[in-house]
Amino acid sequence: MDLTIKTTFDEFVAELAVKALHYGAAHYGNHKFSDLPDEDQADIKREYDSIDEFFVLSEDDYEQQLADYGTDYMGDDAKIGDLMWFDGECLCGIGCVETWEESEALPEKGKWHDWTDVLESVKWAVVLGEFKRLKAEIEKPQSAATLSDV
Repeated sequence: MDLTIKTTFDEFVAELAVKALHYGAAHYGNHKFSDLPDEDQADIKREYDSIDEFFVLSEDDYEQQLADYGTDYMGDDAKIGDLMWFDGECLCGIGCVETWEESEALPEKGKWHDWTDVLESVKWAVVLGEFKRLKAEIEKPQSAATLSDV
């Protein structure tokens, strides 16, 4: 099964732009991605690239994750064959990603925010959306034609 994300970089940037402008990025004069300093553009690209890290949990990965982190990130009910997302350090189950997305959902009120200030919030929302989409695809019953081919 293809576990590649469907969200394109342009879609990610568009979502980021909406949230950044909503929270005050225009105050900084950065109305478009191309207005941003090269360093900020590179950070945004790096965060986008880190999203495409979905895996089906193997026995080896499960045992390694359990030894290093317990069930803290993958969830107490995680089992071999579950969909996981790699955050650059460890494998995370959907419950972990939901918690991170909720904690980053709204930036601090009463403060101007630039693109990079809302980057984490948009990243978690996209990761969670991709997680739900991929999980639904994995859990979708196979068609009769596919079953007869097995």
